[in-house]
Amino acid sequence: LNRIPIQEGDTLFIPAGTVHAITENLLIYEVQQNSDTTFRLYDWGRLDVQGKPRTLHLKEASQCLDLTSRTDYKCTRKVISREKYLEEELVRCDFFALTKFSQMKSLIQFKTSQLRILTCIQGGLRIASEGGSLDLKLGDSCLVPAAAENLNIEAFSPDSEFLQTVIPN
Repeated sequence: LNRIPIQEGDTLFIPAGTVHAITENLLIYEVQQNSDTTFRLYDWGRLDVQGKPRTLHLKEASQCLDLTSRTDYKCTRKVISREKYLEEELVRCDFFALTKFSQMKSLIQFKTSQLRILTCIQGGLRIASEGGSLDLKLGDSCLVPAAAENLNIEAFSPDSEFLQTVIPN
């Protein structure tokens, strides 16, 4: 196993089947397919709700491990400086694209209908469309359905930031 040194704001892309662990004192934002499958090889002494060690899945994990040697887990950001905000594409693959929006000087408008997951990572936001509005504070997320046309995002303060996850076209 490799230990990858990270810093605040780093983005890593970890392909399915890759053995990985999140060390202490980290807060992460993880985008993954909703498969409801986690195979534990080791569990750091954690206990379930009954106070018993959680189940390990050594046999199941061994059948789907991807042991490819990689050094390219850290992603390079694609920064696009827009007139009214800064847009940073953190990672893009066939299954999702994750983008960070910051330095919002005014309302951001999305005209295209697309399923979006929005997460406030600093400050606060107001999300609005024809169907109504919703305020997000630090750590809040919302699922914006593709039917929500003319989506408007307003920052409560200039330091507000949010992440957007979409399925690429």
